[in-house]
Amino acid sequence: MPDWARATHSFFNDFVEVSAVDVGGLVLAVPVAVLYARTKLWLANNILAVSLALSAIEMLALGDFKSGAVLLSGLFFYDIFWVFGSKRVFGANVMVTVAKKFDGPIKLLFPKAQGFRWAAAVRSLPTREFSMLGLGDIVIPGLFVALLLRWDMRHTPVAPAPAEGEEAAPPTLIAFTSRTR
Repeated sequence: MPDWARATHSFFNDFVEVSAVDVGGLVLAVPVAVLYARTKLWLANNILAVSLALSAIEMLALGDFKSGAVLLSGLFFYDIFWVFGSKRVFGANVMVTVAKKFDGPIKLLFPKAQGFRWAAAVRSLPTREFSMLGLGDIVIPGLFVALLLRWDMRHTPVAPAPAEGEEAAPPTLIAFTSRTR
């Protein structure tokens, strides 16, 4: 980022620090939030939901691979039960029922295809059926991927900076070879 975008300005006795990136983000976020609040449009819902998921992945961190594996395994069986098994136990699909009744950007919505007629598609938006993906199904695997990225960055050697007047060396590739007999 350029220096002008990273520079922060303090307000209220250094209680609030704001940068140009913060202001730009606010300018982009307010219209999306207003659009969602007024229309509940699925596209605005998805933008807010992805923003929440990315913020959660940024703020949370897994400590080790064992914790990540246990968390992913638990999520796998949790989803299987609540999506597929809860109908037998409770008489209804609990996960879908809760997701449809809760009105907020906690899920990604994907409109189901209804042909190629734009006018009919626009008229049917309020009654249209949607496929859903919960944010937990994005955040939990995202935490594991972030852990893998941190491990990669910690264990990948960094090439030294070239001296003045020298060209940078091309990045080295790690060759994975298979043993054949």
